[in-house]
Amino acid sequence: MERGEIDKTVAENYPRRDAITSYLGIWELKEISFGETRLSPGASVILCTDGLYRTLSEDEIAEVYAQDPQKWAEKLIRETLRKDIPYQDNVTVAIATAKE
Repeated sequence: MERGEIDKTVAENYPRRDAITSYLGIWELKEISFGETRLSPGASVILCTDGLYRTLSEDEIAEVYAQDPQKWAEKLIRETLRKDIPYQDNVTVAIATAKE
């Protein structure tokens, strides 16, 4: 906990897990640090709204994997919308992939 890290179970049940801490579209974006992370060439990071991560499981996200980040993001959005969950108000996905 000293490093600000929590395990997956705690994170999934944290009462403020959906709180907006920063967003794009403001003049100054306050940086939120998660520590130093290095991606291996070809590794991807998914940035998404709760519309995705509350709808699809990690397995479902992996199942629709596409090497092209744009196609993968489009598949994730289609799969999320296909579930047609009542009151779901958004789904946004951006995928960044480290160059090989």
